[in-house]
Amino acid sequence: MRASSSGELFTVQKGAAKVLYAILVTTLLLFWLNQNSISLYCQQKYHQSCELPLIGQSPAWRLGGNLTQALGDARSTFIDSLERQTLLAQADAVPTVELPPNLPVVTVDVAHPL
Repeated sequence: MRASSSGELFTVQKGAAKVLYAILVTTLLLFWLNQNSISLYCQQKYHQSCELPLIGQSPAWRLGGNLTQALGDARSTFIDSLERQTLLAQADAVPTVELPPNLPVVTVDVAHPL
């Protein structure tokens, strides 16, 4: 059985450290953006606030919650705008024209004409 060299082991550990770092950064970013939802969950579940002691009132920390709220409001406004445009397009639509009913189709047998 071949023993791995320390260089290969270091490369594998370096790759694992990068993945762990990416997961950690993503988790912190999601906590930063979803802090209002997490706070509401804590209030409903534990009947008390669960702010972080040192950074809970920091303007930079609050920016994440405000950013998420602003994005939600912008999404709602955008959807309302699209719905209004759809209603206007339906109001300006060309009226439908009623066509006369179709005439019945008569089949003719070419081999045995009437």
